[in-house]
Amino acid sequence: MGKPLPLQPVDAVWRTDGGTVAEAIFRRGLWLPGGANQTQSELDRSVSAFRSALVRDATSRRSRLLADLSKKFKDVVNGSNIDLVIASG
Repeated sequence: MGKPLPLQPVDAVWRTDGGTVAEAIFRRGLWLPGGANQTQSELDRSVSAFRSALVRDATSRRSRLLADLSKKFKDVVNGSNIDLVIASG
């Protein structure tokens, strides 16, 4: 994977502090393999990996949300013997 033009060694003299849009996109971007010679098998593998990552992210976000809700509920009841049980499914 090549770096964006502002990060290329030839452009080092032009760099500024604080970063650029290209650098931000490079750091956070999603880089998928591709090309005219990509086989169907390679494409299927990329799609499968991407879907798996989306599922893991959604599961992680849901877990964090449920934990946060549980904590907030416990803060509201302030130490009483009430427990919050959230069924997953």
